[in-house]
Amino acid sequence: MLSTVLCIIGISFLATLVRSTFGFGESLVALPLLVPFIPLNIAVPLSVLMSVFTAVVVVAQDHREIHFNSAKWLILYAMLGIPLGLLILTYGNEYWVKIALGLLIIMYSTYAKPIMEPIPL
Repeated sequence: MLSTVLCIIGISFLATLVRSTFGFGESLVALPLLVPFIPLNIAVPLSVLMSVFTAVVVVAQDHREIHFNSAKWLILYAMLGIPLGLLILTYGNEYWVKIALGLLIIMYSTYAKPIMEPIPL
């Protein structure tokens, strides 16, 4: 029990470190690492709670730098996606949700352009 709690704290620290360093990616780091220790229906809300808490701290510090015209589309699509995500989390089968997320990540990684061009030999 104590080792699980320590692992969750360590994962939370690592994920928040990634978020504070790069500005995003907290849930991308936290969720796959949390799932082996806790069920998906607990890991997802915990990850979201960590992300929201970190975002609130950042907004409180940098509220004068926010460009609401740029953020309006992100906010709009987030408001549409949150209910859909809650429905999937509540009523979806954990096994199939994991499979779908894995396939989505694989499909996106094959679609996305590489960051660096290959080095010619």
